[in-house]
Amino acid sequence: MKRRILLLSLLSSFFLLSHAQMAIGTWKTHFSYNDVKEITESAEKIYAISNGSLFSVDKEYESIETYSKINGLSDGEIAHIVYSKKNDLLFIAYSNSNIDLLKGNNIINIPDLKRKEISGKEINHIYFYNHYAYLSCGFGIVVVDTRKNEVADTYVIGDKGAYLKINSVQIAGNYIYALTPDGIYHADIRSQELSNFENWTPLANPDSSGNGDIAAFGDELVLLTGNAIYRYAGMQWNIFRETSSFSVINVSGENITFWGENSFLRFDKNWAEKDAQELQGIKYLTFSTSGSNYWVAQYSPVEDQTVLTDYKNGEVQNTFIPTGPYSSKAASIKYKYGKLLTISGGPYLLGSEVNIPGVVQVYEDGKWMVIREKDVPAEIINAGGSFMNVLDAEMDPVNHNLIYMATYRSSLFMFDNNRFVNRFTPENINGDISVLRRLDGLFFDKNNNLWMLSMNTPNVLTVKKADGSWGTLYYSNLSNMLTVNKQFISQNGFRWITIFRAGEGLFVVNDKGTPFNASDDQTKYFRSFPESGSSEVVTPARYYCVVEDKNNAIWIGTNMGPLIVSNPNTIFNSNFTIDRIKITREDNENLADYLLGTETINDIVVDGGNRKWIATETSGLYLLSPNGQETIHHFTTENSPLTSNTVMSLAMDDETGELFIATSNALYSFKSDATEGADSYNGAYAYPNPVHPDYTGLITITGLMEKSIVKIADMQGNLIRQGDSNGGMFTWDGKDLRGQRVGTGVYLVFASLDDGSEKIVTKIAIIK
Repeated sequence: MKRRILLLSLLSSFFLLSHAQMAIGTWKTHFSYNDVKEITESAEKIYAISNGSLFSVDKEYESIETYSKINGLSDGEIAHIVYSKKNDLLFIAYSNSNIDLLKGNNIINIPDLKRKEISGKEINHIYFYNHYAYLSCGFGIVVVDTRKNEVADTYVIGDKGAYLKINSVQIAGNYIYALTPDGIYHADIRSQELSNFENWTPLANPDSSGNGDIAAFGDELVLLTGNAIYRYAGMQWNIFRETSSFSVINVSGENITFWGENSFLRFDKNWAEKDAQELQGIKYLTFSTSGSNYWVAQYSPVEDQTVLTDYKNGEVQNTFIPTGPYSSKAASIKYKYGKLLTISGGPYLLGSEVNIPGVVQVYEDGKWMVIREKDVPAEIINAGGSFMNVLDAEMDPVNHNLIYMATYRSSLFMFDNNRFVNRFTPENINGDISVLRRLDGLFFDKNNNLWMLSMNTPNVLTVKKADGSWGTLYYSNLSNMLTVNKQFISQNGFRWITIFRAGEGLFVVNDKGTPFNASDDQTKYFRSFPESGSSEVVTPARYYCVVEDKNNAIWIGTNMGPLIVSNPNTIFNSNFTIDRIKITREDNENLADYLLGTETINDIVVDGGNRKWIATETSGLYLLSPNGQETIHHFTTENSPLTSNTVMSLAMDDETGELFIATSNALYSFKSDATEGADSYNGAYAYPNPVHPDYTGLITITGLMEKSIVKIADMQGNLIRQGDSNGGMFTWDGKDLRGQRVGTGVYLVFASLDDGSEKIVTKIAIIK
């Protein structure tokens, strides 16, 4: 013990800064929790679903905990939750019919229904009776034994055994009741033949439409319709109260509550009224089993979000919402100047003409800022300044708080620190522009000119110059194109423009140093490419992205995998050809397949080690070696926290190596083992440092210069490990050349470039 204390005291001489970092290979979720849908209560916690994600609030300490595949859940997009106090477990039903049981700290997966090839298997409701969970599904009833953790039975109760949608199930007295679109069916719960549809009979009821809600309360079945509350004790229905204010029933202990969007009404076991209150914005409500506490998923029109609210005796005690973005869905994302931008997207990205609410978010230092239509002045909206379908956004390279936003149906918006500044139109700009609409492809050049693409106009290429004036450029091949969506300026000054569809192709411009004058430009419009070393012609149907790697090769994402321009300077030559990477087959070394040749590539990011992160439409996320020949990682829903294999967009924090990943339903980040190389070794450091005995992950040295040769030695100069950096990062597993874990001590990190000169860049303390 004295040795450890002495070692830690010595460390203070050279470990002056604490670098809090994600560990290499770890994941984060960036889920939205602003739309709480369901609530359920255990003895210690309140559980809630919000935007398909799960969180809990400790009732005593008011601490918030979130749950995902990172900490053990089996899936994403949760549809329903119910806590069974009798069985002390949380039942989690996913929208794809997967099932998890949370028992203490253990999560048990029951995937049977998810795997079953059957239509209408969505889970509409969960009801507990003893240790069985009765699931109301689109085809019938599924019974889950929560002791054996398995599906125990299935009841298909429609006429002649036909599938019948079940809205909810309740058990009262000796009968099980099922609410369906055809009315209420019932059967004797003691029967051993409930799987036989002939044992289920329709129950005469005052509302045969299947609308409303049912609940078991004592030995009675209670029916709530659009105009009344009915009670049924096994003989006939009786109207308890005529009302049109409520739509949902909730039973908590010995109390029953009826609630609607703007009020609730509660009764005790003797049907004596206990509470009645007008309460705006109720989306879900549950009373605690004792006392007068109740929890509400309550909508706030001012904030446009539904949060978990704790009430006591009619007064708000606190509100709860986990940290996260306003929306966890994004069509595209970007990382620049220490900030992540997320953009909601628009119609042609989804393949249909739909209005997507404009949402642009900024993530910086763990905090989220959101810009929505409510942040646009009403007079701008009324003048035609719709903030729907935001296709792209860019931060000003001089003032990073200024954000420009391109919209599909309107024009260009500018915000400063979440405050509306301007909507640019032909009437209020300094320039001769007749049309400014259907904008996409925002891009700042090195001289701070903002370029954009204006679809379905004669002069598609538009520029807001650094001096505030505006201009357009005419190219006959681009004129009136409908879906011109991305542009990129490579190191050699060429402009690369993708036409997503409707004239799909690639347009390349060499402006010859006169960016505002198109008359001397060299251009080429590709709709197909001859392939190098082959007689084939490559003709993609979709073009999604263009990036440049560290060897100045251009990678183009298409529906036929990546296409590569190895030498961009030759693209205007008559004999120009495209490259496609061939991967030798494992089953026959004489044959080869094109790299991801049948995949749609939505986005590509080049990391500090010149490796390629590839976002695919249906197969998840790939990390490829610099030349594309080796797959280093392939993340899918099966082997990672991702809950969708549709990866829409990627963005990399080059300083930390954190990769942000936008999928079709959520936003994630992954800590990779590569960063951009530094200009010197002055900022190099290692983390974690010191390395404690219980740490088993990788030790990271970052802040290195690109292509560094890294050596780790003990204090006596003995070589422990050697390798090359990935850009500006090197990782060490804490083992020596023989694969043995090193002992307690201080270890020196040397780094050098090709010239051979070495420098101690940092030290690492290990406590074993």
